[in-house]
Amino acid sequence: MLSLYDYKKKAAGKEEGRQVYTVAKQLRIRVGNKHVDNPKYRGAVLTYPNSFLNFYYNELPEIQYGQTVPVEIN
Repeated sequence: MLSLYDYKKKAAGKEEGRQVYTVAKQLRIRVGNKHVDNPKYRGAVLTYPNSFLNFYYNELPEIQYGQTVPVEIN
């Protein structure tokens, strides 16, 4: 399970985080959390399976926040 920061090696921001979370929930992906404590951020962050993040960033067409994502599940 990786946070968006761990996956991208940079901060994703609130809007991108909302988009990723929305798609994860639509696809019923297990979302975890972890506590972060560093000079720039202190608090909880969401974590996702690496396979989901690969799918989200490499295979999904660009989406707008709030859109339903059409996905075929075989």
